[in-house]
Amino acid sequence: PGLFWAFNVGNRCRRPAFAVLAGMLFALLILGGQPQYAALGGLLLGAYALSRSLEQSNCKLRWNWWPLISLVITAIIGLGIGSLQLLPTYEFTLQSHRQPRPMDVWLFSAFPLRHLSTFWLPNLFGSAEIGKYPYWGKMNYVEYTFYFGAFPFLLSMLAPLLNRENRIAWLWGVIIILTVLVAVGSPLTHLAKWIPGMTYFTLHRMMSHVPFLSSWLAALGLDALIGRSRDSRSLSWLLAGVCGLIVATGIVLYACRLEARSHWDGIIPELLRQGGILVLGLLGVVLMHKRHRFGLGFILLIVVADLFLWGWTFNPVSNLDLLYPGNDVTDWLKEDDTLYLSLIHISEPTRPLYI
Repeated sequence: PGLFWAFNVGNRCRRPAFAVLAGMLFALLILGGQPQYAALGGLLLGAYALSRSLEQSNCKLRWNWWPLISLVITAIIGLGIGSLQLLPTYEFTLQSHRQPRPMDVWLFSAFPLRHLSTFWLPNLFGSAEIGKYPYWGKMNYVEYTFYFGAFPFLLSMLAPLLNRENRIAWLWGVIIILTVLVAVGSPLTHLAKWIPGMTYFTLHRMMSHVPFLSSWLAALGLDALIGRSRDSRSLSWLLAGVCGLIVATGIVLYACRLEARSHWDGIIPELLRQGGILVLGLLGVVLMHKRHRFGLGFILLIVVADLFLWGWTFNPVSNLDLLYPGNDVTDWLKEDDTLYLSLIHISEPTRPLYI
């Protein structure tokens, strides 16, 4: 978010200082140690800069180079500083198992279709929190859950329809669809394999930027609702979206019905809780039609409360003892904390347990 904020401000006021700031933020993204996230972030910024340049050029009937100039400044500074991380990483990659994968191995890392439901039902397959229903889905909870709010997800789906004249809404919508199609292992994945360096990346981790782009879409959708607060058709679109989510949930549960039968104790409360959140969000839209500011404040309150209650235990300052229930493997590893490295357990308050 900071990268795009700095780029946007610099594009509006045409000050190179903000392009430099964006470059430093891009460098931090690279130095974070995940080349895949940095590469995806850079590609998204490039697509956004090109889109802004085209949009502003059409309005002024002449080509606007500033977004592309700002992009070049950002890339030079970001890659220049980030090379401190990228060059050694590339050298180590040549000597590690992180080599370009054959197609069958690459498809093995595809994102399961049924886990797309975690966009609106984060705990449908259980949770990583101690005290909640144990996780029973694929892989692990952290990498296969992409929740950013049930009502924001509904808004993000409808943003291109509610805000049809906004090109950014259509740009992000198309990019999200293409990303999902590649990540789930569709035929489009076979085409993506021809992009140089693509098979270095894990397919399901390509979904990492989707919550960010979807949150942007949700904001555009909410902005459209504010501008059309007197238009009852917007509520009809939202009701249609809710019906679509209900149908999609039914399809997911039917597809994994054999497993779901033994996990209804965790599934039913999740359905009721998330359904209640969507109902409250729709109530906020109705209130917007009558009392604009009150309805908008109610929606924002619901979204913030929802994300806080769901995500607080995943906050860096929260107690790690609230996450990842122990099992036989972790109990065995705790017997000798000198041989392994762990990021999820602590044996003593000041001494990390290495797994």
